[in-house]
Amino acid sequence: MNAYHEDFSSEQDSHAVNESIENLQMDALLAKIQSLPTGFRVVFNLRAIDGYTHKEIAAMLNISEGTSKSQYARAKKQLQRMILDEHNNEINRLHGS
Repeated sequence: MNAYHEDFSSEQDSHAVNESIENLQMDALLAKIQSLPTGFRVVFNLRAIDGYTHKEIAAMLNISEGTSKSQYARAKKQLQRMILDEHNNEINRLHGS
């Protein structure tokens, strides 16, 4: 599961993201990935899960390498947002907010 959060760039959110990811069930994480827009999801799966390079993904999908990188970055950002939202909702629930 570490592959999903190794690339998150914001250090201030890193601890919260790591904690949240560790608490997620695999099914919940996969559901979040499945909820990504198709282009984001396909590139994310090929890069993060299957380990292809952006050059290989670009060739497979007939897109530019820059598009692969952009969609991967946007997928990570969207996943990060979903995880942080879930984490914050859980904190609010626990604190009765």
